[in-house]
Amino acid sequence: MWIGKFKIKHDCFILSKLQDGKIKVIAHVLAFHEDNTNFYYSTLMIPIGKEDRIKRFIKEMKADKRVIRTEDMGSQLITHSRVPKKDKHITNEFSRELFLVEPLLHENGYEYWHLASWNREKLIEFYNNSKQVGEVKILKLREEKARDIFYPRIMPKLSSKQKRAFDLAVEFGYYEFPQKIHLQDLAKYMKVSRMTYREHLRKAESKVLPFFASSTAPELDDK
Repeated sequence: MWIGKFKIKHDCFILSKLQDGKIKVIAHVLAFHEDNTNFYYSTLMIPIGKEDRIKRFIKEMKADKRVIRTEDMGSQLITHSRVPKKDKHITNEFSRELFLVEPLLHENGYEYWHLASWNREKLIEFYNNSKQVGEVKILKLREEKARDIFYPRIMPKLSSKQKRAFDLAVEFGYYEFPQKIHLQDLAKYMKVSRMTYREHLRKAESKVLPFFASSTAPELDDK
């Protein structure tokens, strides 16, 4: 199977709300249909960053004229949006012979598309068509086994404090190696004691980590 990863900058109703770089958004298209004049998308959006900036993003998304309706889940959002076919847009160039290996990442003014196809030509076609819409760069294009493919499932439900604690840990590199921040410092960001922060984080981890463990494919032996 052919795998391609692309870094794209274009006129996007998600990217336009992330100009300050304070948050990033993971987006997964749940459904798609079209009529004679428009494309319609139902999209799950998961903003990651500081709580006040996430609230601002959700508010701006609800006010966008391209968004027909929304389902607000607090720290996540499902939108039903309309894109006129006459407008140039990356999704207009998306062939039915391509599929997403993982959700779209919107960060620092760019979208990251991780695509797969049985035919290399379809990935090249996507690249060439996307150049007519915006700025695009190929980060990867090669034939390989599709080892890890995202399959959408409902995420475990976290309380607002658990979600906040987990988002802070991810944002500031608590899970990176070497570790970039300690619990005491994360607790200061959340304005709680170290013990309270640790409790919120551990409860979040007890829900989230088993979910990801069961969703992750094992590494294949490269021998």
